[in-house]
Amino acid sequence: MDAALSKLSLVLEFVDGVPLGAFVSGMHPHAEGPEARGPPASASARCLIVSDILNVLRYLHSRQPVIVHGDLKDSNVFVEERRGRTPGGQIWYHAKLLDFGLSRLVTRRAVPLGGTLRWMAPELLTGVAVPPAAAADLYSFGLLAYFIVTGRRPFEGASRDRVPVLKIGLYATPSPPRSDSTTRGHSQYYTTTTPHADTSRRFA
Repeated sequence: MDAALSKLSLVLEFVDGVPLGAFVSGMHPHAEGPEARGPPASASARCLIVSDILNVLRYLHSRQPVIVHGDLKDSNVFVEERRGRTPGGQIWYHAKLLDFGLSRLVTRRAVPLGGTLRWMAPELLTGVAVPPAAAADLYSFGLLAYFIVTGRRPFEGASRDRVPVLKIGLYATPSPPRSDSTTRGHSQYYTTTTPHADTSRRFA
């Protein structure tokens, strides 16, 4: 900020990675041409990404006042590739949570949350204004964990009009992941983060 010139600049971190959906399907950062797409991300790499996102939420939800992201979804997560400092060092992946345009500070004057229909908590779809709460992020996180483990977006195949019905009327959750070579051993983790219609039963 230059007070003398009355100029304000906003400096943002450059995220050198790929969208979460591309990463899950096998597109890796810093690769080009035929090498850009390989086999789907390994189970261990997916677990690291889930852990990174959860750590971000723990930080946001531990602030005073609490910060609610309000729009957790696959396109708002980018994955960077990192390598150890030594030649041939180990490669690992790191998630970055983006787009805080719909985030809220949980205060008395906070306006209700928005979000993206397929990823929103059911209490936000009833037409009744509810104050922002971390529980809404936890619901979306459960859907995001489901997507990372299975590669399937929540309520895939359901029409835009049908999604609110599934979430509110039937209290539905996405189908449990099938046990294949990528998701085997992670069904229990998915179960513990299943998005629940009851806000008091959401945890991570």
